[in-house]
Amino acid sequence: MAFRGLSLCLLVGALAGCNNAYEQISVGRWKQVGAGTDLATAVAAGTTQPGSGRTVGAGDLVRVRLHVTVPGKPAIESPDPQADIVWLWIGSEPPAAGGEGSQRAEFGSLGSQDLRNALVGRKLHEKFTLTPGPHDATVWAPSRGFMVFMSQQPLLTDGTATVSPVWPAIDIDGRVADTHVEMEILQICEAKLFRRTAYLQQWGVVFGWGDFKPPSVRAGTLGWSKLEARCPPPAGELTLQVGPLYSGGKRNVDSLYEWRDSYRRLRPPGFFHEEWEAVSLPD
Repeated sequence: MAFRGLSLCLLVGALAGCNNAYEQISVGRWKQVGAGTDLATAVAAGTTQPGSGRTVGAGDLVRVRLHVTVPGKPAIESPDPQADIVWLWIGSEPPAAGGEGSQRAEFGSLGSQDLRNALVGRKLHEKFTLTPGPHDATVWAPSRGFMVFMSQQPLLTDGTATVSPVWPAIDIDGRVADTHVEMEILQICEAKLFRRTAYLQQWGVVFGWGDFKPPSVRAGTLGWSKLEARCPPPAGELTLQVGPLYSGGKRNVDSLYEWRDSYRRLRPPGFFHEEWEAVSLPD
């Protein structure tokens, strides 16, 4: 059966190719979504060093330094001075029809809501500790404003080995007793959340193993999210962006085929740089 599928693929390839014969994409405009929120947090917190100046409020993008302590495990110091820095937005995404997992797959996630809400009301340069409870399970903190499923990471490579993910995140296991997190507020910026979608269509027969009647037309929606922020000098304006992301749901025969390659051909980075710019951060 496998050889038959391969033979059919080779036969079609000789006539029309075993890839997408024709591709088309329609990219929408950015739309502001979500809302700033200052709901109370369920994470226990205590101040260790008071701050001063501006206070964190709804709609702010906050730059935070994290230090996680897990009982019985030695602290690991990273040679990268930015490895323990995260950016957290004090707001909520619009509700998703498919739930949190679907939203993360389509537009990325802003991280754990309780962790972000714990920043509300705290001042610049304030230091405090958090103690996640068992109900928190894993607490997520995105390093660049957004996080995605590992399977969606377009990993950067040096040609021989994986170097780093584009959208890294720090995970904190709240199920481990006495785990606590030290946090320091380094920067507070005004920010807004935006989303954009694109509709990608593909034409061409692509045979899989055992396929006898594969579809000749495939289509799907790609998604982006970004945070546009205004920070006090000298940082100024900055952008945190994630995408494009594709969630085909349950994999089936009419899902997009090699959608990253299609997108790159249709929207090359040299001509559509803003769609490929993952992050613009101050030093």
